[in-house]
Amino acid sequence: MKRMVAAMLIIWLAVGGVCAYAQESVPVFNDILFENGKDALWLVASGDYELALSLLDLAGGAPSAEDFELFITSNFPSIADGMVQYEVAVAYYDPAIAMWTLAIPVEEPKEEDIETFVLFSQDGNRFSGCGYMPWGDVEAQCENLYDVIWNVEYQPEDMLVMVDDANL
Repeated sequence: MKRMVAAMLIIWLAVGGVCAYAQESVPVFNDILFENGKDALWLVASGDYELALSLLDLAGGAPSAEDFELFITSNFPSIADGMVQYEVAVAYYDPAIAMWTLAIPVEEPKEEDIETFVLFSQDGNRFSGCGYMPWGDVEAQCENLYDVIWNVEYQPEDMLVMVDDANL
């Protein structure tokens, strides 16, 4: 009986140690990245690609403002109207690639094909790159992950029907 209890205790301690190690291996996501990413998207919509790149402060160097503008105009045609949503954003850590992804839909994410500006960070403190993804892919990727942080989670407006007692 003592051996069985000792074995159970050893297994319990080993599993606890592995869990603690796994939690420590995920870098903390710095909340300022939400604001920097959303501000950079707003600057891009305003046509200020150079300032957006300086705000993103990409590790390993940034592309030229002209190359960044070409990337944006070819992947985000809806930005041409100058309007972007500033509320909804999600960050999620994918342990398979050991990277944080910050996803900011350009418009209210009512549909899966909404253009989404994605930013990547290996350390959770500085962006290492950016890209494009449809919102449906973002939802699919973060669906089964443990480390998911919503800046503001998208909640579609529900219609509320109210009865006007005065006209009854």
